[in-house]
Amino acid sequence: IKSTLKLPLSMHGGEKQDPEELRLMIDYKPERWGHLVFTDEANVALLQKQAQDHAAMPDSCDTAPVALELCLTSNLITSGMDGVDNHHIDAWLDLGRLVHSDRGTADGPDALSPAGDKRPRAAPLRGTPHISLHTDDRGVFGCSMTSELALLANHKALFPDSPSMTDRDVASKLFHLQRNALEVVFAPKCDGEEREEYIAFLKARFDAQCRLPI
Repeated sequence: IKSTLKLPLSMHGGEKQDPEELRLMIDYKPERWGHLVFTDEANVALLQKQAQDHAAMPDSCDTAPVALELCLTSNLITSGMDGVDNHHIDAWLDLGRLVHSDRGTADGPDALSPAGDKRPRAAPLRGTPHISLHTDDRGVFGCSMTSELALLANHKALFPDSPSMTDRDVASKLFHLQRNALEVVFAPKCDGEEREEYIAFLKARFDAQCRLPI
C-alpha cells in the first residue's frame, strides 16, 4: 500500500529494549520515526544508512528527508529517565549532526550540538535524520510545545551553565531546531520545485511569527 499509493510512513519505535523488533521496523523504511529511546549500535547504523540511501535517491528532492520526532516529557515518563539531562536528544544530535542552519554547516553559531566532543561526529549533513520536537499526547502528558521547548532549554549537555550562553543564544538554538523541522513536513501534493517553494513559504511564515533575527 505504501509503495502503491506513495504515502509517507511514520512509525514509533525503540520505546522499549527490543533490538529485534526495532530491526524489523527498520525494514519498512519509514520516512519518519518517533522516539527511538532504546537503540543499539547495529540499529543506529541501519537508521543512518536508511537516511543516506534516501538522500542518494534521484528523486529524493521530491520527498521529505528521513525524520526523527522526539517527545521529551513523554520519553521521560514512559522510559523511566530521572531528568531531562538523561534524554537521548544530545546523543542523536552529536552522532548524526542532525541540526543544521540554512548556511549549510553544523558547526556555525546556529548549530545545536552538545558541549564538548563526547562522541564522534561520523555522519554527513545530507543523509542523516532530521530532528523535530513534539508533545506526543498533550492530554495524557499535560504538556505543550512551549513547555517542551522550556524543558529542552534545561538540558545541560545542550545548554551548559556558562556566562557565554545568553538567553538569546538559547532562543536562537531552539528557533533553529524548530525551523529545521520544516524540512521534513509531509507536504501535500508537492514535488520538486513545488515542494521547495512550499518549504520556503512555511519558513517565511515561521520567521514572521518568531521575529528572531537570524
